[in-house]
Amino acid sequence: MSGEFIDEDAEYFIPDRSTKGKPNFVEQDKDTGLTGADLGNAYHKVFELLDYSNDMTDKNVVKEFLDQLVSENKLTEEERDSVKEERVVMFTTSDTGKRMKAAFDRNELYRERKFLLQVDGDFIEKVQGIETDETMIVQGIIDACFVEDG
Repeated sequence: MSGEFIDEDAEYFIPDRSTKGKPNFVEQDKDTGLTGADLGNAYHKVFELLDYSNDMTDKNVVKEFLDQLVSENKLTEEERDSVKEERVVMFTTSDTGKRMKAAFDRNELYRERKFLLQVDGDFIEKVQGIETDETMIVQGIIDACFVEDG
């Protein structure tokens, strides 16, 4: 396992919503009424709940899954309409998507995991260029991670 983050697939499934004026995340889509932030939240919810036990490389299976999320009140109709099956399939057929599916099959895919990390001053200086001898606590939630190669 290299320990490096690979972001090569991002350009294929993150829509280009560039506009002039307001930042993209607050611009409302003229068709759905959703902002960029709403759209991002909708995709995040879909990938958080993505059912790798089904063939998510099949557009029809993805469509059924998205419709099921609406019927279970996990997505609104507007969110459902904004999430494109093709984009989900683009991700699930990407290298990262295939690796996540393999990890799921091994029961080694973890989603929405809380973390708490103690970071010493030497590391902060190395990464941020801020000289300090203090220890910091970093906390957050990891959207997804998986074990690979042991």
